[in-house]
Amino acid sequence: MKYLVTLGDSWSKGTTEETIKSNYSKFVSEELSLEDINLSMGGASNNHIYRNFYKWVKNNPDKLDETLFLFGWTTIHRWETYDKVQNNWIKFTDGKIDNWEEMPEYTDKKWWESFIVHFLNNKNFENEAEKIYFSTKCILDKYNLKYLSFAPWSMALDLNKYFDNVIPNDISKQVGWSDSKYIISEDDYHPNVKGHKFMSDIIINKIKNTYEDIRN
Repeated sequence: MKYLVTLGDSWSKGTTEETIKSNYSKFVSEELSLEDINLSMGGASNNHIYRNFYKWVKNNPDKLDETLFLFGWTTIHRWETYDKVQNNWIKFTDGKIDNWEEMPEYTDKKWWESFIVHFLNNKNFENEAEKIYFSTKCILDKYNLKYLSFAPWSMALDLNKYFDNVIPNDISKQVGWSDSKYIISEDDYHPNVKGHKFMSDIIINKIKNTYEDIRN
């Protein structure tokens, strides 16, 4: 193994200058002597995670045999859509558009509000998540890729129904994130450096128990 590719949201990227420099992927890559390639982004949806995963697979066929993927799946209630006028991806959470001031000038507020009422619901969110998980697993199996999946968020589908190599709810339940020594602050439950180290210990243990050829 040479590469560790991590895909997730702010829990995988880090939320402060300190945690971005010392997030769990950094600890895992150092322990396993792998190059750390973290493609995570704060506020990322599962669409974003999947899109960057298949792009990396498509663009790096020569590295696949030497790559371990970590998927930190996010809540199913995030989504994104491509804006061909602005030439970028627009992110949404829970169907909300919190700040209309930040939306493109041509945005029709009334149309979006109608769209949210009619089409943003758990059935659509769950269906989209299932498609993403299934497509990810198909790619993993096709190329016989090494990976681990976990979900620090509570609003995620049961990963055990879709993936073979799943970290149980240790990360979300054990940290809870009720223990103040693991979180940024009482107002920010994202993991601090100790929290990321805690996560990395669980991940490393799972990796070593799953893939014999990655053990030190």
